[in-house]
Amino acid sequence: MLIAESELNRGQLLQEWESMSAGVRGLAERTRSFSSMASSAASLVTGLWRCRRGRSKPAAEKLSWIDTLLKYVRLAPSIGLAFRASADKEESK
Repeated sequence: MLIAESELNRGQLLQEWESMSAGVRGLAERTRSFSSMASSAASLVTGLWRCRRGRSKPAAEKLSWIDTLLKYVRLAPSIGLAFRASADKEESK
């Protein structure tokens, strides 16, 4: 009788452990997803801030339109990579 009860308890413990493990994995995945989105947003804000920071200079110190264009072209790949990484992580779910 004790052996049967022990087996029942072991089975119940395994079910509870699997349920708890699934919950922890789900929480970890949501945390990674949020972290990825926050990182992408931070990269975007930082990039935009850096581009706009140069606009407060006096007219004599301002960049030409070609320099400004090149500045944005150099920034585009980093923003694209940040969003692509975020999208790849979302698709891999």
